[in-house]
Amino acid sequence: MRKMLLVLLSLFLLPSVSFAHGMSEADQLQALDGGFFQFVKLGASHMITGYDHLLFLVGVVFFLSQFKDIVKFVTAFTIGHSITLIFATFMGIQANYFLIDAVIALTVCYKGFDNLDGFQKYLDMKSPNLIGMVFIFGLIHGFGLSTRLQMLPIGEGGELLMKIIAFNIGVEGGQIIALTIILLVLSGIRHTESFKRFSTAANFSLILIGGLLLLMQLHGYSHERDPMGFYNQEAHKHQHEDMGLPGEGERSPDVAATHGHSHGAADKFDPIITAIFETRELYKNAQTDDDVLESHHPIEDIYDELVKLRKLIAEIEYLDFEQIDIHMKSAVEFVKAIDAEAHDGNVEKTKELVKQFDGDLLAIEELINHPVLPEGYHVDEPGGTPHKH
Repeated sequence: MRKMLLVLLSLFLLPSVSFAHGMSEADQLQALDGGFFQFVKLGASHMITGYDHLLFLVGVVFFLSQFKDIVKFVTAFTIGHSITLIFATFMGIQANYFLIDAVIALTVCYKGFDNLDGFQKYLDMKSPNLIGMVFIFGLIHGFGLSTRLQMLPIGEGGELLMKIIAFNIGVEGGQIIALTIILLVLSGIRHTESFKRFSTAANFSLILIGGLLLLMQLHGYSHERDPMGFYNQEAHKHQHEDMGLPGEGERSPDVAATHGHSHGAADKFDPIITAIFETRELYKNAQTDDDVLESHHPIEDIYDELVKLRKLIAEIEYLDFEQIDIHMKSAVEFVKAIDAEAHDGNVEKTKELVKQFDGDLLAIEELINHPVLPEGYHVDEPGGTPHKH
């Protein structure tokens, strides 16, 4: 019995390692400058840590032992999730990802129930056509993947399509890796005496885990509609006060004159903002051609500081991260261009690019220190902490 429980844990612990199933800040920052292979990697890692997708696949292949049957069902699932992943992302079709993941959790429950012959035992009916259901559920899982991919700054047009395809290739690769492990584990226990008891326990576990995931996603959805619901409101208020962010009507002095030491900069990231603008002064004060051509070194340091800053401000609900990330992505491109032009000795071009890079730098500072509050947020007095009505 102990051995059976250990195998059961091996099946479910792997896909449940990371409950941070969304796109992390690290993913978002990598995607700012991500090319084809970066998005392949993101797709693979997202599938391998996609506990809900993997739990569903465990249910699908649980009793399959013939290679042709495995290929048939996995192909139906793959076609389904590829359709919605590619088209929903390219067309910008969105839905609340908590609700989509809640439906995905139900697909896990469904497969466990079906594997226990629940339709016949409890509903006195034949199970729906499994190939058709796996395809339909694949469409739903693909939409869930699409909601995550659309969290990234993925461009538009040809660039967008390239990144979607790369992400989908990564998803398929991650799926193959995960399925190989799952099938090896299942094949190792399928012919044991305890497999019948194990299968009952495993599929009841699918229903249980799917139900818990459903509750988790519905809980997330209810608090996403009211983000303050996750916290003790007074404690949350103090947290924002500690961050010291300004509200409407407050303006900092000229950042260059004060080396970027602006009013309202949070204690947690004020040193980073200060470091950014002190470094900015170094290249802004460049006098000789050699100084200009060396400017790419401090600019690279500034980008490292911006990455740290982006991570620190990630939890501030009212910041416009779409615009911040646009300027972050632009800053990355300028760093690469400045580096290339400086190495080629093109002084005037380097100066021009540095000026454009500086514009993105100032835009990021402005978006952080003087946010345009989204609907539902307000400040009680000038300089106050923004909060929801």
